[in-house]
Amino acid sequence: MVTRTCFTAHRPRRERGFTLSELMVVLALMAIVMGFAIPGLRDLLGGQKVKSAAFDLVSSVMYARSEAGKRSASISLKAASGNDLASGWCVVFGTAASCSVTAPAAETMRVHQPYPTVSFTWKTTAGPIVFGQTGRITSLVSIEVADLSNAAFKRCITIDVTGVPTSRSGACS
Repeated sequence: MVTRTCFTAHRPRRERGFTLSELMVVLALMAIVMGFAIPGLRDLLGGQKVKSAAFDLVSSVMYARSEAGKRSASISLKAASGNDLASGWCVVFGTAASCSVTAPAAETMRVHQPYPTVSFTWKTTAGPIVFGQTGRITSLVSIEVADLSNAAFKRCITIDVTGVPTSRSGACS
């Protein structure tokens, strides 16, 4: 039996990949898409900063209220620097204790670090929020939380006299 072997010329395979022009077209399309996406992403991040700051403040208010009822004693939420909540705040036992976010005193129950990119504006009388032994406060408190880089992002935190906080989107009226 005769076997026949077929010899074909060995042709080098063509390399597969992208050409420079295809790569440039893809990069141009990606740049256009990113041009539309970045402003939306910036808005999302700005709104999220305000939501996070408002949530942290509401969480601290709820904690202070529950501790006041549990301990049957006055509990205060105080700003670390004057009445500026953006500098951080503390939940302290009693009303006389001071607030320091770097070196908390023995009366400090919870510390929250500063928010350098968010402003907190008191819409009612500024000062510490003092919860009595029943978890109530003496008068309504309203605080507006806003993004410093874009004032369109705002949340209004209201604490009624029963001590219950609410947070809603938009400016305080």
